[in-house]
Amino acid sequence: MGQRYALIIGNTQYEDPKISELISPNADANDLSRVLQAQEIGAFDIVDILLNKPLREVLRAIEKFFIRAQYADLLLLYFSGHGIKDDEGQLFLAVKDTDHELLESTAIKSGFIDKLMTKSLSRQQVLVLDCCNSGAFAKGTKAIVGNSMGTAAAFNATGMGRFVLTATDATQYAWEGDNVTGLAENSVFTRYLVQGLETGEADLDGDGKITIDEWYAYAFDQLKQAHKKQTPMKWSDKQQGTIVIANNPKPGDRIERIPVEIYQKPARNPNQADLELLHTLASFGDGVSSVAFSPDGSLLATGSLFSPAQENTAQLRLWRVDNGALHRQMAVKSVLSVAFSPDGSILASGSSDGIRLWHVGDGRLLRQFGIKQADNVAFSPDGRLLASFSRGEVELWRVEDGRLLRRLGKRLKAYSTSSIAFSPDGSLLATGGIKDAQLWSVRNGILVRELKETLPMWDRLIGGTFPYLNCVAFSPDGSLLAVSASDGVQLWSVSNGTQLNKLEKSGFEHGVTFSPNGSLLVTVNNLGVKLWSAKDGALLRYLEYEKSPDRDRIGTTQFGSVAFSPDGRLLASGANDGVRVWAVS
Repeated sequence: MGQRYALIIGNTQYEDPKISELISPNADANDLSRVLQAQEIGAFDIVDILLNKPLREVLRAIEKFFIRAQYADLLLLYFSGHGIKDDEGQLFLAVKDTDHELLESTAIKSGFIDKLMTKSLSRQQVLVLDCCNSGAFAKGTKAIVGNSMGTAAAFNATGMGRFVLTATDATQYAWEGDNVTGLAENSVFTRYLVQGLETGEADLDGDGKITIDEWYAYAFDQLKQAHKKQTPMKWSDKQQGTIVIANNPKPGDRIERIPVEIYQKPARNPNQADLELLHTLASFGDGVSSVAFSPDGSLLATGSLFSPAQENTAQLRLWRVDNGALHRQMAVKSVLSVAFSPDGSILASGSSDGIRLWHVGDGRLLRQFGIKQADNVAFSPDGRLLASFSRGEVELWRVEDGRLLRRLGKRLKAYSTSSIAFSPDGSLLATGGIKDAQLWSVRNGILVRELKETLPMWDRLIGGTFPYLNCVAFSPDGSLLAVSASDGVQLWSVSNGTQLNKLEKSGFEHGVTFSPNGSLLVTVNNLGVKLWSAKDGALLRYLEYEKSPDRDRIGTTQFGSVAFSPDGRLLASGANDGVRVWAVS
């Protein structure tokens, strides 16, 4: 019996500005990898993932993948990204450093893959292409990336047991002025491929096995029901016997799904989440504006705006998570936001006098950025960029040297943005302020989408002030955006900008975050902590803070900040009277 190998390639980012960014390929790749590796489902021996890699690295990986396989091995090659067709009709797969005008030398040729598939000893080969183009250019320009993929002609299947599955042969665009208002649904096909495997629903004959034909048929039917304009396709050649792609997991092992199109409400279980108070930090009266766990979970950073009890105390602190002891404090006042770099070596602080980068190991100041005020700071997932909000503008900085790279739109001056967050794959930046939230392309600073349809607050006052958004947070898989607004917390679909839910019992919540596994949504204000089901928005638990002299302190700022530890076992919440660390069960 041979081995089962998969090579998963996803590309969201492109250096060529004429090839637009995508949102979903990284999530697609990770989701498919997960179900293929699951022993009760795909049981693949080796699954390799390449995300946003340059051409040379991708070509080398593909060649090794096919050339080193043996006769009885099952090979599955998956690609999610842009498919580009040249003037002669040849298909190219675009990677990070592809130049749309130099496809022969900078993109993956269809003939390259075809040749390797033919040369490979493996006689069980599956190629899956989710490369419906979602590129778009400014209004009035001609689309260069696009056209029909022509997959059937590009991949001339000549090997035994060779299958090619494609998302579509069509291209989709949507425009409004100079902004992208809709993205091609390049992820829908993969969503149903994953769904069919992890639920077992693709086992159409009920024999406990999911074949290639069943896998494709299930995805085809589901996609056509939800997206009639997109038609997936399948080619096979010299098929002998049946290739089994996965097992149908037993009912108890099935992974529950939440379709994006149909936001289903599972039965509420009020006992599925709870909190136990472990430590109370900074109990001497700090108004805690921001909290953040280090990537290894050993330290907790807190920022404070004021400290009436200790006027001269430094307001950036590091705490030991295991015992709640103060580890270190840095000499800076009026800290509005804190964030750890992904590797945990740097702590960024935003305060009334600018941005500072600190060395976590010894607490020394590494760099100070040249701006007057920073209300919010956030590191990109790769740690190379730092986003900040300063006096109505969102700015992107290069961490290495503190260079200002980009400002995101003049319109932000009117929005008074108060919250920013990077998507998990680093391709998008979410901002929230007065009236609505926005999604921006990190690579080129283009406004991708505004989330404002259901905010009923444009022309009226609430409590004597204009309504605004307090916090934005992406779900771990990047598919959802939680927005904490003056009138409650909303859940939005990142892919299409529709509002999926509004938490019925939410009010003026100051902070919001998802649990690392995406099952919980936690909100905080100056009065307490609320745990919600991320699936249906049901309130699972509300813990009101105990009364203290500073809890209900009247002032110009009401605090509420929240963060999960990386393993999801601990939760830190900040308020007017300090920081609480909770055990999550």
